[in-house]
Amino acid sequence: MISLEKINLESIQRKELFRSVDMKILAQEKVFLLGPSGSGKSTLLKSLVGLAPLKSGLVLWQNNPVIDWLEVRRKAMYLSAEYFNANVPVQKIIEEFLSYRLNKMELNEYMQLFFRNLNKLGLSSDLHLQSVSTLSGGERQAILISMGLAFSPRLLLLDEITSAMDKDLAYKAEKLLSNYILEKSAAYLWVTHNEDQARRCGTSTYKVLDKNLIKE
Repeated sequence: MISLEKINLESIQRKELFRSVDMKILAQEKVFLLGPSGSGKSTLLKSLVGLAPLKSGLVLWQNNPVIDWLEVRRKAMYLSAEYFNANVPVQKIIEEFLSYRLNKMELNEYMQLFFRNLNKLGLSSDLHLQSVSTLSGGERQAILISMGLAFSPRLLLLDEITSAMDKDLAYKAEKLLSNYILEKSAAYLWVTHNEDQARRCGTSTYKVLDKNLIKE
């Protein structure tokens, strides 16, 4: 599905994060990425959809070097609650999200899928009427997952996407994501600090060590 070949990556401050990194993620794989804060895990995820520039190296999609990042973003989705913080209703964000997405969907069709995902997480569909600022961190993450899956991406790039959830909601989210991967023949790369979660859910795990990725 997606491969990294000899990736070199720097932070915005030009600090070296990764050196000559190789990784391959296949369909139906659930890959976890562990490492200390500030080691570049989030930047690496962003680089796979062109949101963080590579210093050098290649990203390949379906064995072909990526030339058009917009094409990749039709098939891959980066999800992080870091930027999901606004004093506006969730519904408004969904509508704006739909207007910017490259693979357009009708609002009614999208909302049906969104509500179905929320239901599987045990949450009320009325959450979409609330302001984002009134929601708990776990609820925001659940809404982001529900929004992302409704687009049926082939690859999910998950940045600590259950870190604010309680155990029950996190378990439901793990199950929802795992079932999605199997049903859609998709894959995910999931950044987490929770080693138990990686062992419980992942098909493989990488750790950041000396500016490289070590497969466990």
